[in-house]
Amino acid sequence: MNQKEAKKGYRRRMQIGKVSIFYRELGNGGVPVFLFPGFPFSSTIFQPMMQELSPRYKTIALDFPYWSGRTVVGRFRPKVSKYAKLVAKFVKSFNYEKYYVIGYSMGGFISQYALTKGYINPEKFVLMSTFMDGSALAFSRIQKEIIKFVSRKGISSYFKGYASFFLMMYFTVSSVSEFKYFEESFRLKDLMTDFLKMDIVKTVKLLENIQKIKINMNKFPKIEYLSVYAEKDHEYVIEQMKYMARKLNIDSVLVPGSGHAHAFFNYKIASRYIKLFFDR
Repeated sequence: MNQKEAKKGYRRRMQIGKVSIFYRELGNGGVPVFLFPGFPFSSTIFQPMMQELSPRYKTIALDFPYWSGRTVVGRFRPKVSKYAKLVAKFVKSFNYEKYYVIGYSMGGFISQYALTKGYINPEKFVLMSTFMDGSALAFSRIQKEIIKFVSRKGISSYFKGYASFFLMMYFTVSSVSEFKYFEESFRLKDLMTDFLKMDIVKTVKLLENIQKIKINMNKFPKIEYLSVYAEKDHEYVIEQMKYMARKLNIDSVLVPGSGHAHAFFNYKIASRYIKLFFDR
């Protein structure tokens, strides 16, 4: 593996029906771990965490349709049920008898849906800064304005002037220095590429569909769970993560001093919690 692959993971592609799924793979041994990213990013957001986990585990992170342009689709309806079934087919194609799942943010919502429908059956499941009630994802006024602007003038026009503002708003970073690190990081180019290739119309339809869905907590199978969220996460995420931890009676850990994107910013701390959970 060259230095670039060691940082970003091997780039793979898998054909499932009319969907050509792009995914990254890093690590050779241990239990396989599937990582499902949050909107609006793709496997890119997990690159640092994959580096941390790969010495012990085989990590696999996909790109969801319409979020980055790397997963190529024909006719694919932007509905949670469709995404969940795609997740199921993707996981099943590897034929692993035992595997773990990390579901982050919206990817956590989609993988919860797949889990409660019996589409996937991991041995351990990490709920990472996610939610179970889609109605909590109600668009704020400023988010609606962003969508309106992008729909009219295109996403590239928006990010020429407002990318930094959007990143700070979305990630609720905890400090100027933290944002500065993000802004200067070599990974920022990859993340911005994801943004610029996002299909905003299809993505908004998915968001609207999510708002109509509430995960049935009584359908969660009896497996091991871990709740991980950040000290300065979105308020609705913190509320829902606490609720899920109580409902499932599971351990919950807090990543200090970071916002919603702790999978990227404080990946070492988040990864340490997750490795302890996987190893026990």
